Amino acid sequence: MGRTHTPATARAKALRSATAVILLAAALTAQGKLPPTEHPRVPLDRVLITVDNQVILESEVDEEYRSRRSSQLQGGAELTAQQDRQIYEMVKQKMRSEKVRAGAAMSKGGASPEQIDKFVEQRLKEIQQEHVRRFGSHNKMQEEMALLSSSVFMIERRDRERILRQLAVEDLQIRLRDSVTLMITPKRLRQRYLEVQSRFRTAARCDLAILSFPIHEDGEAAAVQAKAGAAAVRWRKDPLTSTEMAAATGAVALADRTGLTTAAAQRLPGFAADFVARAKTGEVSDPIRNGPAMWVMKLLRRQAGDAFRYDDSKVQDQLRNQLLNEAFRDLELRSILRDQDKVFIWEAPPRGAGGRRPGR
Repeated sequence: MGRTHTPATARAKALRSATAVILLAAALTAQGKLPPTEHPRVPLDRVLITVDNQVILESEVDEEYRSRRSSQLQGGAELTAQQDRQIYEMVKQKMRSEKVRAGAAMSKGGASPEQIDKFVEQRLKEIQQEHVRRFGSHNKMQEEMALLSSSVFMIERRDRERILRQLAVEDLQIRLRDSVTLMITPKRLRQRYLEVQSRFRTAARCDLAILSFPIHEDGEAAAVQAKAGAAAVRWRKDPLTSTEMAAATGAVALADRTGLTTAAAQRLPGFAADFVARAKTGEVSDPIRNGPAMWVMKLLRRQAGDAFRYDDSKVQDQLRNQLLNEAFRDLELRSILRDQDKVFIWEAPPRGAGGRRPGR
């Protein structure tokens, strides 16, 4: 599969252009870092986990945590609020995923303090037994810890956090990795946005806008929800998503990977013009719609003037290679999103010089 050969300066400019339109690169998000930007984004909430077509926000976990502070998670000794919260988040995620696997959707507040206590103590007993086996006896373990200026309580506290975090993160990654698609229904994101609407002077966006998922501050809740739902459906089902677009432009190597038949790969004659028309309506994801391929199109059109044709064979050869590269990059970004839990909701940058809101 060849790559488009462009001058180094043109390639650098194209990549900068593509980076600018992606709200937050998933790879950077996974590291908890922000890309350089003229208008730093303000974090409003975080998507902790997606279960089926539901989104669990950090604010929801915080709210439930505050309502359950009386739960005895500490096993006989009080932990600090920060450690307590970390443990609770991991337990909540683990219990939720286990219940989903069992076929029972956990409703808000579905896990009682007693259930959480039992879950924590069972895991703690298992790791304590591992310590005893390693040292040979409980007394020997205490002696060794005393030499290390530690205590049973300190060991238990570290074990709680380490074991629960490991279990929760591994379970989360496995479950999201097994998802066929990133099942995002904007209902909870929309509800959360409407709850804090007064905090916005501009539109709001989230990292999931990598999938071209804008959130606007105007409109009735029902209408906004319907519009967002349609956008999510388009991303998953529209025939011009990046993978199918790459295959439809003659990517024979992608046929097995995408399941497209030869007929399907040939059903978009004059693909470039159709692609441009659909891109203008927002039916193609951001990495493709605003990526280097579109920049190459504009450059070629300026060079050729009135003689430029989107269905010219040479133009298609150049664009096909570029679109293939972008399609694989798009798949990579989506895979990263599925494999990590740090997806944020952001306040969009201020209006531009023309007075237009981002995403319009």
